[in-house]
Amino acid sequence: MKKYSGILSEPLKPDDGPEAYWERIEALARHYEIDLDDDAAWLRLTFELCAAHVPGFKMKEADLPREGTDDRDAEVLREMLSRIKEYGSVQEAATAVVQARPDLGYGDAKSLREWFGDFTNPANRHYDKRRALAFIMARYGT
Repeated sequence: MKKYSGILSEPLKPDDGPEAYWERIEALARHYEIDLDDDAAWLRLTFELCAAHVPGFKMKEADLPREGTDDRDAEVLREMLSRIKEYGSVQEAATAVVQARPDLGYGDAKSLREWFGDFTNPANRHYDKRRALAFIMARYGT
């Protein structure tokens, strides 16, 4: 977890008004890379805070896909996460990674998407950013 900085590390003063609270909410959303205009922003912010501060929301290391992974896998995940944020789609992100990073050894976007399937939530098979990030953190540190 990234440490809080700036106004997120400064306590409110007794005479601070509602603007100070809203300024901190906006800073918190930026900290977790959440656009407050998104429909699910408040739900995402809730999950991010729970995962950061409530032990029951942390993922056990055993739940992470680790076997058979290496440094290249971590680099692929980093690239995919960056491209997903940029393009908003796993399919487009995989295509962009294959084109931009042939050194990673994926000949086509389909095989990259299949490999990336290990980082989906087994309950609903949707891509789970937290699983991928937790994998990187557990295996390679910050």
